[in-house]
Amino acid sequence: MLDAGELHLPDLELEIPANRARWFSLLYSKRWVLYAKRPFGGPQQVLSYLANYTHRVALSNRRIVAVDAQHQTVTFTYRDYRHGSKRKELTSPPWSSSGASACISYPRV
Repeated sequence: MLDAGELHLPDLELEIPANRARWFSLLYSKRWVLYAKRPFGGPQQVLSYLANYTHRVALSNRRIVAVDAQHQTVTFTYRDYRHGSKRKELTSPPWSSSGASACISYPRV
């Protein structure tokens, strides 16, 4: 994704190939140790636990109210639990850092 220009990491400047090569060489030069305990309930319990997260939908289609391709925004509904669980709408640009929009895959229109 870095090579394709789809992922930007300005703090580390990893878009620059020389910086990225230096960063990865530091990571690969270390001896990494994996520590994992045996699961208490066995492998079936681990698979059941992980299965809860493999097909989770961050934002269902019924909550999407509008998609504006020109402005690249998505409007969706949410519940505001701080104000009596009122149903509200939020319009969010795809580059927003809010938790809700960070999970959205914006459709191509």
